[in-house]
Amino acid sequence: MKEKLIKILGGHTKDEMLMIKSEHESEILQHQSELSAYKEFTKSAYQYIGSYPAWKAQQEYRESMMNLGFPISAEINEYPTNEQNIDIYLGKIVDSFVILFSKVENQFGYNDLWEKEVLTMARGVDYLLDKKSKVN
Repeated sequence: MKEKLIKILGGHTKDEMLMIKSEHESEILQHQSELSAYKEFTKSAYQYIGSYPAWKAQQEYRESMMNLGFPISAEINEYPTNEQNIDIYLGKIVDSFVILFSKVENQFGYNDLWEKEVLTMARGVDYLLDKKSKVN
């Protein structure tokens, strides 16, 4: 009687639920495995050096180029230089973490330099050559 009532109301019996679960179990395991791989990749890409996160790589790249006498221009023309392409790529990595942390909690430890207001400074914007600056 109980099973008939469940079926009339559009539900599934215990046996049907076990069958549905077994049908989707391999798919769930595949998704869990994929998610685990993404988590490992993210953890690896997040850590630059020591306890510094990804934005530090962009900051140090910009600083190094400035110290070598080849500052990166903040103004990007139609055809970026090789140096600008590297900086753009490093920026994409940082931007990806910003997007990720806007959707999921930062599980790598809190760092206030990920906050939008100070992230520009953390990336090393002071090491970019703006239109008004000149190289020594």
